[in-house]
Amino acid sequence: VNHVGDWGTQFGMLIAHLKDSFPDFKTAAPPISDLVGFYKESKKRFDADEEFKARAHQEVVALQGGDQDNLTAWTALCEVSRVEFEKIYKRLEVTLTEKGESFYNPFMPDMVKELCDRGLARVADGATVIVSGDKKPLGDITSADIERVLQYYYLNTSLAQHPGLVQCLKDLGLVKENGAGVECLNVGTAKKELLFELAKVSQNDMDLPSLGKATKSMAEALAKTEKTKQGPKTTLNPGLVDLLRQVPDLVTTTDAGDLVFVPKFSHPFMIRKRDGGFTYDTTDLAALRYRLHTEKAERIVYVTDVGQEPHFMMLFAA
Repeated sequence: VNHVGDWGTQFGMLIAHLKDSFPDFKTAAPPISDLVGFYKESKKRFDADEEFKARAHQEVVALQGGDQDNLTAWTALCEVSRVEFEKIYKRLEVTLTEKGESFYNPFMPDMVKELCDRGLARVADGATVIVSGDKKPLGDITSADIERVLQYYYLNTSLAQHPGLVQCLKDLGLVKENGAGVECLNVGTAKKELLFELAKVSQNDMDLPSLGKATKSMAEALAKTEKTKQGPKTTLNPGLVDLLRQVPDLVTTTDAGDLVFVPKFSHPFMIRKRDGGFTYDTTDLAALRYRLHTEKAERIVYVTDVGQEPHFMMLFAA
């Protein structure tokens, strides 16, 4: 089965660019000979022009909603793409059944509704998401757990927007001003400081190595671990515990004690965007559901590139 990517944001970009470049596309086949070049042109506009970017997102929603003009444009683009990859399949003597992302569009609304009805998905900030994780006793929480809590619940926006957490870090000596008088997170050593401006400590503004270093330093300071005869023992900062209790659904009180929800990943698995559009996550989950429940697959092998590993880890966890 060839799970081609024919239904996501990239087609919103292509359709918007197609409409601008070939306004008569409904009556005359667009003369696109170089789809890669055409894609690069649309991507350049998408990255540089906010109005075009917003229009591209709306084109995806319209396509997924069955808009006839968009389906016409989408069909033309798919045909150009299909001609090119068929050359490769022929050379490799490969025969594949095409069931791309678009194949699962009819199944996705009911799947999202079922997941919400069963309590497996929820609406957060207007989007529908699945959050994979485990509930752990408060006394068993480690600094590694706190790293994941910080990344998911706090660092999806800048650290500066969380004054309670900033105060905890100040009390621990992790916040200081740089030469310009700007408050920074110091994740260096006494001999060599490494400063990150609080306003820029977030998933959106830091590269992964820097984000990992910042999160690890904060977690180790907020969750001190010491060696004992019984094994490692972690003590949580009291201020942090108070903050965690203020986050909805993060800490649950039971007869056996407090449980903390520890996310497996730094962001949720999004199955419906705020604008109502479906995502790559949605189509992959719908495809897996179709394989299991309709095709009755007993064994499934995914062939993809290593760059997609984080996505598939989230898919299988979801």
